[in-house]
Amino acid sequence: MRRLPFLRHLTAPAIRRASLACRHPVEKVRWHALWLLARSDCPRGPAEVAQLVGLSDLAVRALPRRWNRLGPEGLADRRKGNGRAARLGARRWDALARALARRPPDGGLWTGPTVADPAGRNLLVVLLDNAGWHVAKRLAVPAKVLLHRLPPCTPELQPVEPLWPLLREAVANREFERLAQWRRGLRRRCGFLAGHPEIVKGAVGFRWAAHLET
Repeated sequence: MRRLPFLRHLTAPAIRRASLACRHPVEKVRWHALWLLARSDCPRGPAEVAQLVGLSDLAVRALPRRWNRLGPEGLADRRKGNGRAARLGARRWDALARALARRPPDGGLWTGPTVADPAGRNLLVVLLDNAGWHVAKRLAVPAKVLLHRLPPCTPELQPVEPLWPLLREAVANREFERLAQWRRGLRRRCGFLAGHPEIVKGAVGFRWAAHLET
């Protein structure tokens, strides 16, 4: 088995210790995968490591290149700190904390809609397409909920639809003896797509959606 080029910035036992000590969910998987690649007592190729840690083959193959170039810094999750500032100021965070300390106005449980509108003053608009399973003759719609159906033949208003074929191609026309095997294949495909946003944008591709910030 031909092994990937690998610079020994750290020994394999040191990489294992770093993997065990890491608490970041993304970086911990990368450290684990790197340790499996670095072991000389049990050599493994990228495909086998990908199966073990739930990453795609391409993601595993990219790890040694980042490691060789940057060392431990190459395993860092560079998405940290690139998000938007919090939309809730300190005053609203305090108000939300006080509201969550009490029972919801309807006496039930806190849910997404009740947390978003604890006082029950806002109207919740739910967008639906015209699929048959979204229509029920006896559907009871709460007073604060408005169902808004999308017009027919408008895929650009529901850009997630072109994404499903990209996911299905990982498991379509294949046989799985157990549901867990199907789930692992789907998780690996999701990881691959998450690491290759250009593929997702190429499928979604609507002009207004392609320019959204991620």
